[in-house]
Amino acid sequence: MGGEETGVTASTRNVILESAYFQASAIRRTGRRLGLSSDSSYRFERGVDPEKVLAASQRAADLMLELAGGEEHGLATVGALPDFRRTVSLRIKRVNSLLGIDLPPVKIDSILTNFGLEQNGESWRVPSFRQDLTREVDLIEEIARVVGIENIPSRVAGRFVPSSDSDRAHDRDMTLRRQLAALGFYETRTLTLVGEQRLEGLPGLLRVRNPLVEDQVVMRPSLVPGLVQTLGNNVCGGTKSVRLFEVGRVWRGGEEMNLLGLLATGATGANSWRETKVRDADFFDLKGVVEALGVDGIEFRPLQHPTLALGAEIFLREKQIGVVGQLPPAQARALDVTTPVLVAELNLSVLDDASAPRLCRAIEKFPAVTLDVALIVPLAVAHAQVADVLKNANEPLLAEVKLFDVFSDASGGKIAADKKSLAYSLTYRTPERTLTINEANAAHARLKERLKSGLGAAIRE
Repeated sequence: MGGEETGVTASTRNVILESAYFQASAIRRTGRRLGLSSDSSYRFERGVDPEKVLAASQRAADLMLELAGGEEHGLATVGALPDFRRTVSLRIKRVNSLLGIDLPPVKIDSILTNFGLEQNGESWRVPSFRQDLTREVDLIEEIARVVGIENIPSRVAGRFVPSSDSDRAHDRDMTLRRQLAALGFYETRTLTLVGEQRLEGLPGLLRVRNPLVEDQVVMRPSLVPGLVQTLGNNVCGGTKSVRLFEVGRVWRGGEEMNLLGLLATGATGANSWRETKVRDADFFDLKGVVEALGVDGIEFRPLQHPTLALGAEIFLREKQIGVVGQLPPAQARALDVTTPVLVAELNLSVLDDASAPRLCRAIEKFPAVTLDVALIVPLAVAHAQVADVLKNANEPLLAEVKLFDVFSDASGGKIAADKKSLAYSLTYRTPERTLTINEANAAHARLKERLKSGLGAAIRE
């Protein structure tokens, strides 16, 4: 890291060579504090042989005299070199016990001697250029490397081990991965260390003490920044429709959590000659993906979040387990994305006992009867409230509820400004026989009365 004034030019006549040894920990600490790195610091951080300092100095001087001519004006030494020579004990029984083979002492002596070690009774004197050899097991590892792992027979004593929480968590994560892959998502793995500038405003960040680079200084509190960065990389590569997920750990307020992150953007299908305009994925598409994971009892509640243009909290048994929403359009445009960018995050630790089993059922033998109903309700009434009223009615013939139209008029011309119209398609069926139209109409009338009493809805005829 020298300057121009201390550099060698064509007019240079006198050169001073410095060959020194620096403590590895001091070089690493100073380099990180100053944000400077060089080829020299890279080598010193990993340890060099202190006994080669004088020899390296003399070799460099000899090369300069050989290639450029000149005279050597002497050698000066300052300070004392540390003594890295050490003695490590080695037991023959320990070698054979750990490797599982019987090596003769002559073979062991030959291997270690060829590595530059000197025998001293039952111990071995380690040379200064092998600073990594500090324990008995280090010597055994060198012996195993020469013998060859493939020449050491494996002995496995298998036994039954009961299922643990880690096993169940692994099975749960693998099931989620298969489900999401079947839904068209691709798994990604992002770094657990992220830059602090990407997390402005988030409290309780866990910072590392000695970061290697500036954009890896904080333990990630969320999977979303990594997914968004991966989206940007894919967009730069020309990908327009992206579906990503990640299962990984995050750190929030000193607590480690295992989360599932989802990201979706782009068209829901491919263009074709039959349909040139394909709908882009929206908030409800990703909401449907979350529902398709098979979590029993999950519900969504509107959320006003500063980092989301549209959002909802995900609840399970009155406990908040995640968030789903759409990123602000400005953030999408910064990534050169012209379609909505949808993200979701779920806490996996609460899903262990909530996943509903996937059951198969036979195709219905008897046809169904489908009837429509349109409601006039206040704007604040959500679809979930209507679905709950229909579900709690316990109508045995009701097989399916489907919302197919929502209409409101802010001007109040066609419908009151504080009202909206919800149109539902209700399917009635019994597994025992074919329903008559009178039976379906009777069930339909009971449910309409239940909607009137439960929600105060007006039925549009």
